[in-house]
Amino acid sequence: MQRVSTIVILLGSHIDVLLKDRCSIVANYFYEYESTFQDKPYIYISGGLKYAVESHSEAYLASKYLSISNFTSVSDYIITDNEAQNTAENFRNFKCKFYDQFTFNDKPKIVIATSKFHHKRAKKFFDSYFPDYNGEETWLLGDKSCYYCSNDERYHIQNVEKDVEKAPPNCLL
Repeated sequence: MQRVSTIVILLGSHIDVLLKDRCSIVANYFYEYESTFQDKPYIYISGGLKYAVESHSEAYLASKYLSISNFTSVSDYIITDNEAQNTAENFRNFKCKFYDQFTFNDKPKIVIATSKFHHKRAKKFFDSYFPDYNGEETWLLGDKSCYYCSNDERYHIQNVEKDVEKAPPNCLL
């Protein structure tokens, strides 16, 4: 596998305004990173179809939003996961299908992009799937929210352990 020093995990959302907000913070990060370092970060975009009425996955839409941004060939650095249905599966799929392919001494720095209201729960998932992560992950947090988002988070955070059990971190998919 090619040397990757940094990978941004962009957590999807079925709410367009949230997905665009997360894409915007990733685009800004990519642009700043690109102007500072020689290598570019890879962007792992995760999010499948949640509802039968959707025509495109969250990962597909996010990759399109990023590809039309005004910076150099971002599409060359995008890896998509169109299968994940929730935050637990986002991290499990990233770990099992991508991150675990690197050797211990060659693991990339992890940057996670989500929304501020989602940070606490996403952090719990990250810690469940990466208990031995030897770096300090960086969080890119979007400001956008929605009417019911904060209320839903209070409910969903109670189910983190159950969600991890349904998407076990042991990579036996």
